[in-house]
Amino acid sequence: PGTFTITSSFSGTTDVYILKLDATGNFMWAGAMGSTSTDFGKAIHLMDDGTLHAIGNYADPADPNLPELDFDPGPAEATILSTAANPQGFFLVQLTDNGSVGITANDDDHTLTVYPNPSAGTVAIDLRSIDAPRALRVLDRTGRLVQQVALRDPLVLDHQLPEQPGLYLVQVVTASGSVLSSRVVRM
Repeated sequence: PGTFTITSSFSGTTDVYILKLDATGNFMWAGAMGSTSTDFGKAIHLMDDGTLHAIGNYADPADPNLPELDFDPGPAEATILSTAANPQGFFLVQLTDNGSVGITANDDDHTLTVYPNPSAGTVAIDLRSIDAPRALRVLDRTGRLVQQVALRDPLVLDHQLPEQPGLYLVQVVTASGSVLSSRVVRM
């Protein structure tokens, strides 16, 4: 129902933004980061403790003497200064937020290992430490079930994610009804 406008002070051809929604899809906050040239966000991962990791790439030929790249999406600055004539590369940003996590964590003492993450399509799901895995479910970012497969005790399962890029929740349901989950980014 509302509108939130991000005004980038970087004047770049492309910039990165991060948006946080709560578990029901309500807006919480958003912020931009980048440089005066071309910046791209490539993947994002939210840890169970609320720490956020974002990766991407940047190029900033606008000021070859002291190009400045600001990677703090808030009003503060977290800058990279470079003396290279055409600085470019990858960035990894870690942000902390003590708000709630939109996707619930595992409800079991075990963890579900899914790799590679992010993935171009096929992921390996390590089931060796899971007692009696019976079903694999994949949910989209809205919580809608998009895939379901019966399992017959494989050790490592190769699974093709949906074609649509985005954030997915991979779940394994055990014979006892426990659900193990892992978030996966499909590029």
